[in-house]
Amino acid sequence: MFALSARNKFFHNHRGGILIFVLFAILVVMFLGGIIMDQTSRSKRQEILRAQRDEMLHMVRALRDQLRSGVLCPQILAGQTFTPTSYGIDQVLQINTGYKNNPGPIKAGWSYSNNYLALATVSLRFISPAQQMYLGSAINRTVRLATNPTWPTTWAGGIPASERVLTKYKALVILTPQNPEIFWNTKKNPDTVIPLFVSVNGSGAISQCHGEESTAEACEAMGGAYDGRFAPPLYRCNPDFYCFKDQQYVAAVPACTTPHKPEVLSYFGGQYFYFCSWCNP
Repeated sequence: MFALSARNKFFHNHRGGILIFVLFAILVVMFLGGIIMDQTSRSKRQEILRAQRDEMLHMVRALRDQLRSGVLCPQILAGQTFTPTSYGIDQVLQINTGYKNNPGPIKAGWSYSNNYLALATVSLRFISPAQQMYLGSAINRTVRLATNPTWPTTWAGGIPASERVLTKYKALVILTPQNPEIFWNTKKNPDTVIPLFVSVNGSGAISQCHGEESTAEACEAMGGAYDGRFAPPLYRCNPDFYCFKDQQYVAAVPACTTPHKPEVLSYFGGQYFYFCSWCNP
Protein backbone atom coordinates (compact mmCIF):
# COMPACT_ATOMS: atom_id res chain seq x y z
CA MET A 1 0.00 0.00 0.00
CA PHE A 2 2.85 2.29 0.89
CA ALA A 3 4.66 1.49 -2.43
CA LEU A 4 1.54 2.28 -4.46
CA SER A 5 1.06 5.53 -2.60
CA ALA A 6 4.69 6.48 -3.21
CA ARG A 7 4.34 5.71 -6.95
CA ASN A 8 1.19 7.81 -7.22
CA LYS A 9 2.94 10.60 -5.38
CA PHE A 10 5.90 10.39 -7.81
CA PHE A 11 3.69 10.60 -10.88
CA HIS A 12 1.68 13.39 -9.20
CA ASN A 13 4.85 15.40 -8.55
CA HIS A 14 6.35 14.80 -12.02
CA ARG A 15 3.31 14.60 -14.26
CA GLY A 16 4.14 17.94 -15.90
CA GLY A 17 7.58 16.74 -16.93
CA ILE A 18 6.24 13.38 -18.11
CA LEU A 19 3.57 15.09 -20.21
CA ILE A 20 6.18 17.32 -21.80
CA PHE A 21 8.35 14.27 -22.54
CA VAL A 22 5.44 12.41 -24.12
CA LEU A 23 4.51 15.40 -26.24
CA PHE A 24 8.15 15.80 -27.30
CA ALA A 25 8.34 12.13 -28.23
CA ILE A 26 5.15 12.47 -30.30
CA LEU A 27 6.57 15.52 -32.09
CA VAL A 28 9.83 13.69 -32.80
CA VAL A 29 7.95 10.70 -34.24
CA MET A 30 5.77 13.01 -36.34
CA PHE A 31 8.83 14.94 -37.56
CA LEU A 32 10.75 11.79 -38.46
CA GLY A 33 7.63 10.34 -40.07
CA GLY A 34 7.24 13.49 -42.14
CA ILE A 35 10.87 13.27 -43.25
CA ILE A 36 10.47 9.62 -44.21
CA MET A 37 7.24 10.35 -46.12
CA ASP A 38 8.85 13.32 -47.87
CA GLN A 39 11.89 11.26 -48.85
CA THR A 40 9.65 8.48 -50.07
CA SER A 41 7.61 10.97 -52.10
CA ARG A 42 10.76 12.57 -53.51
CA SER A 43 12.20 9.18 -54.39
CA LYS A 44 9.01 8.18 -56.16
CA ARG A 45 8.93 11.53 -57.99
CA GLN A 46 12.54 11.13 -59.10
CA GLU A 47 11.78 7.61 -60.28
CA ILE A 48 8.90 8.95 -62.40
CA LEU A 49 11.08 11.74 -63.81
CA ARG A 50 13.84 9.27 -64.71
CA ALA A 51 11.28 7.07 -66.46
CA GLN A 52 9.92 10.09 -68.36
CA ARG A 53 13.42 11.15 -69.38
CA ASP A 54 14.20 7.63 -70.59
CA GLU A 55 10.94 7.56 -72.56
CA MET A 56 11.69 10.96 -74.09
CA LEU A 57 15.18 9.89 -75.11
CA HIS A 58 13.80 6.66 -76.55
CA MET A 59 11.26 8.62 -78.60
CA VAL A 60 13.95 11.00 -79.90
CA ARG A 61 16.10 8.02 -80.93
CA ALA A 62 13.13 6.40 -82.70
CA LEU A 63 12.36 9.62 -84.59
CA ARG A 64 16.04 10.10 -85.42
CA ASP A 65 16.14 6.66 -87.01
CA GLN A 66 13.19 7.56 -89.26
CA LEU A 67 14.33 11.08 -90.13
CA ARG A 68 17.84 9.85 -90.93
CA SER A 69 16.45 8.08 -94.00
CA GLY A 70 16.40 10.10 -97.21
CA VAL A 71 13.28 8.13 -98.18
CA LEU A 72 11.25 8.38 -94.96
CA CYS A 73 12.20 11.94 -93.98
CA PRO A 74 10.55 13.60 -97.03
CA GLN A 75 7.38 11.59 -96.35
CA ILE A 76 7.35 12.80 -92.73
CA LEU A 77 8.33 16.46 -93.19
CA ALA A 78 7.91 17.39 -96.88
CA GLY A 79 5.63 20.25 -97.86
CA GLN A 80 5.98 22.28 -94.65
CA THR A 81 7.14 25.81 -95.36
CA PHE A 82 9.81 27.65 -93.38
CA THR A 83 12.04 30.70 -93.51
CA PRO A 84 15.45 29.00 -93.61
CA THR A 85 17.36 32.29 -93.40
CA SER A 86 15.88 32.95 -89.93
CA TYR A 87 18.88 31.33 -88.32
CA GLY A 88 18.70 30.24 -84.71
CA ILE A 89 14.94 30.86 -84.47
CA ASP A 90 12.69 27.92 -83.60
CA GLN A 91 9.95 27.51 -86.20
CA VAL A 92 6.85 25.38 -85.63
CA LEU A 93 7.21 21.88 -87.02
CA GLN A 94 4.86 18.93 -87.40
CA ILE A 95 6.32 15.41 -87.56
CA ASN A 96 3.86 13.32 -89.52
CA THR A 97 4.37 10.03 -87.76
CA GLY A 98 3.47 8.47 -84.41
CA TYR A 99 5.30 6.82 -81.55
CA LYS A 100 4.57 3.32 -80.30
CA ASN A 101 0.79 3.00 -79.94
CA ASN A 102 0.14 6.76 -80.06
CA PRO A 103 -0.69 8.09 -83.52
CA GLY A 104 0.77 11.25 -85.00
CA PRO A 105 1.29 13.86 -86.00
CA ILE A 106 3.80 14.69 -83.31
CA LYS A 107 3.51 18.42 -82.68
CA ALA A 108 3.02 20.94 -79.87
CA GLY A 109 0.50 19.53 -77.38
CA TRP A 110 1.02 15.90 -78.46
CA SER A 111 1.02 13.45 -75.55
CA TYR A 112 1.96 9.84 -75.03
CA SER A 113 0.18 7.30 -72.83
CA ASN A 114 -2.48 9.50 -71.19
CA ASN A 115 -0.20 12.51 -70.73
CA TYR A 116 2.58 10.40 -69.20
CA LEU A 117 4.82 12.32 -71.60
CA ALA A 118 3.60 15.52 -73.28
CA LEU A 119 5.31 17.98 -75.61
CA ALA A 120 5.17 21.72 -75.22
CA THR A 121 6.78 22.51 -78.58
CA VAL A 122 8.13 20.76 -81.67
CA SER A 123 10.33 23.02 -83.77
CA LEU A 124 12.88 23.23 -86.57
CA ARG A 125 15.90 25.49 -86.10
CA PHE A 126 18.11 26.38 -89.06
CA ILE A 127 21.82 26.77 -88.34
CA SER A 128 23.64 29.84 -89.62
CA PRO A 129 25.88 29.43 -92.71
CA ALA A 130 28.99 30.14 -90.63
CA GLN A 131 28.26 26.95 -88.68
CA GLN A 132 27.05 24.89 -91.64
CA MET A 133 30.12 22.76 -92.19
CA TYR A 134 30.19 18.99 -92.46
CA LEU A 135 33.31 16.94 -93.18
CA GLY A 136 35.10 20.19 -94.05
CA SER A 137 32.56 21.28 -96.67
CA ALA A 138 29.93 24.02 -96.61
CA ILE A 139 26.40 22.64 -96.29
CA ASN A 140 24.45 25.62 -97.59
CA ARG A 141 24.50 24.97 -101.34
CA THR A 142 22.31 24.46 -104.37
CA VAL A 143 21.12 20.90 -104.98
CA ARG A 144 19.91 20.00 -108.48
CA LEU A 145 17.75 16.93 -109.03
CA ALA A 146 18.10 15.19 -112.38
CA THR A 147 15.13 12.84 -112.15
CA ASN A 148 13.61 12.27 -115.57
CA PRO A 149 9.88 13.17 -115.49
CA THR A 150 9.06 10.31 -117.87
CA TRP A 151 10.20 7.61 -115.47
CA PRO A 152 7.84 5.87 -113.05
CA THR A 153 7.93 8.09 -110.00
CA THR A 154 6.03 9.02 -106.88
CA TRP A 155 6.02 12.60 -108.17
CA ALA A 156 2.51 13.21 -109.52
CA GLY A 157 2.89 14.04 -113.22
CA GLY A 158 6.67 14.00 -112.98
CA ILE A 159 8.98 16.15 -110.89
CA PRO A 160 7.84 19.81 -111.08
CA ALA A 161 10.31 22.47 -112.15
CA SER A 162 10.10 24.09 -108.70
CA GLU A 163 11.60 20.97 -107.11
CA ARG A 164 14.54 20.50 -109.48
CA VAL A 165 16.72 23.21 -107.95
CA LEU A 166 16.80 23.23 -104.15
CA THR A 167 18.85 24.94 -101.44
CA LYS A 168 20.37 22.73 -98.78
CA TYR A 169 20.66 23.76 -95.12
CA LYS A 170 21.59 22.15 -91.85
CA ALA A 171 18.89 22.24 -89.18
CA LEU A 172 17.92 20.80 -85.81
CA VAL A 173 14.62 19.18 -84.88
CA ILE A 174 13.95 20.08 -81.23
CA LEU A 175 11.27 18.51 -79.02
CA THR A 176 10.54 20.24 -75.71
CA PRO A 177 8.53 18.43 -72.98
CA GLN A 178 5.77 20.22 -71.11
CA ASN A 179 7.25 19.26 -67.75
CA PRO A 180 10.20 21.64 -67.20
CA GLU A 181 11.71 19.21 -64.69
CA ILE A 182 12.71 16.88 -67.51
CA PHE A 183 13.82 19.67 -69.82
CA TRP A 184 17.44 19.37 -70.97
CA ASN A 185 20.18 21.68 -72.08
CA THR A 186 20.49 20.86 -75.79
CA LYS A 187 24.10 22.11 -75.91
CA LYS A 188 25.13 19.66 -73.20
CA ASN A 189 22.95 16.82 -74.48
CA PRO A 190 23.30 16.62 -78.27
CA ASP A 191 21.66 13.19 -78.26
CA THR A 192 18.33 14.80 -77.40
CA VAL A 193 18.01 16.77 -80.65
CA ILE A 194 17.88 15.52 -84.22
CA PRO A 195 20.35 17.08 -86.70
CA LEU A 196 19.16 17.05 -90.30
CA PHE A 197 20.10 18.24 -93.76
CA VAL A 198 17.06 19.96 -95.24
CA SER A 199 16.65 20.97 -98.89
CA VAL A 200 13.92 23.52 -99.62
CA ASN A 201 12.47 24.89 -102.83
CA GLY A 202 12.17 28.56 -103.73
CA SER A 203 9.08 28.92 -101.54
CA GLY A 204 10.85 27.56 -98.47
CA ALA A 205 8.94 24.25 -98.53
CA ILE A 206 10.87 21.13 -97.57
CA SER A 207 11.42 18.91 -100.59
CA GLN A 208 14.18 16.58 -99.39
CA CYS A 209 15.76 15.84 -96.01
CA HIS A 210 17.98 13.24 -94.38
CA GLY A 211 20.39 12.63 -91.50
CA GLU A 212 24.13 13.09 -91.29
CA GLU A 213 24.99 9.39 -91.47
CA SER A 214 22.78 8.27 -94.32
CA THR A 215 22.89 6.92 -97.84
CA ALA A 216 21.45 10.24 -99.00
CA GLU A 217 24.29 12.27 -97.47
CA ALA A 218 26.88 9.86 -98.89
CA CYS A 219 25.37 10.58 -102.32
CA GLU A 220 25.47 14.36 -101.86
CA ALA A 221 28.93 14.31 -100.27
CA MET A 222 30.30 12.88 -103.52
CA GLY A 223 28.62 15.57 -105.61
CA GLY A 224 25.22 14.03 -106.24
CA ALA A 225 21.70 15.07 -105.28
CA TYR A 226 19.47 12.58 -103.48
CA ASP A 227 15.81 12.30 -104.49
CA GLY A 228 14.17 10.32 -101.70
CA ARG A 229 10.74 10.57 -103.30
CA PHE A 230 11.80 8.86 -106.52
CA ALA A 231 10.49 5.32 -106.85
CA PRO A 232 13.36 3.22 -108.31
CA PRO A 233 16.03 3.02 -105.55
CA LEU A 234 18.85 2.55 -108.06
CA TYR A 235 18.46 6.09 -109.40
CA ARG A 236 17.62 8.04 -106.25
CA CYS A 237 21.15 9.38 -106.24
CA ASN A 238 21.08 11.93 -109.09
CA PRO A 239 24.15 13.52 -110.68
CA ASP A 240 24.67 17.15 -109.69
CA PHE A 241 28.26 18.43 -109.72
CA TYR A 242 29.62 15.41 -111.62
CA CYS A 243 28.39 12.95 -114.23
CA PHE A 244 27.81 9.38 -113.13
CA LYS A 245 29.21 6.43 -115.04
CA ASP A 246 27.51 3.06 -115.10
CA GLN A 247 29.18 -0.28 -114.40
CA GLN A 248 30.06 -1.04 -118.02
CA TYR A 249 33.55 -0.84 -119.42
CA VAL A 250 34.43 1.22 -122.48
CA ALA A 251 32.79 -0.31 -125.54
CA ALA A 252 32.53 0.28 -129.28
CA VAL A 253 28.77 -0.36 -129.14
CA PRO A 254 27.69 0.47 -125.59
CA ALA A 255 24.40 -0.86 -124.23
CA CYS A 256 23.50 2.13 -122.09
CA THR A 257 20.53 1.85 -119.77
CA THR A 258 18.35 4.93 -119.28
CA PRO A 259 19.17 7.47 -117.89
CA HIS A 260 22.75 6.81 -119.01
CA LYS A 261 23.67 7.85 -122.55
CA PRO A 262 26.67 7.01 -124.75
CA GLU A 263 29.51 9.49 -124.45
CA VAL A 264 32.51 9.41 -126.76
CA LEU A 265 35.73 8.60 -124.99
CA SER A 266 38.17 8.14 -127.89
CA TYR A 267 38.61 7.35 -131.56
CA PHE A 268 41.07 4.57 -132.38
CA GLY A 269 41.65 2.41 -135.47
CA GLY A 270 38.75 3.92 -137.33
CA GLN A 271 36.38 3.16 -134.44
CA TYR A 272 34.72 5.34 -131.78
CA PHE A 273 34.75 4.06 -128.22
CA TYR A 274 32.12 5.06 -125.67
CA PHE A 275 31.19 4.78 -122.05
CA CYS A 276 27.75 5.25 -120.54
CA SER A 277 27.29 8.52 -118.65
CA TRP A 278 24.44 10.18 -116.77
CA CYS A 279 24.83 13.94 -116.45
CA ASN A 280 22.79 16.81 -115.07
CA PRO A 281 23.05 19.63 -117.68
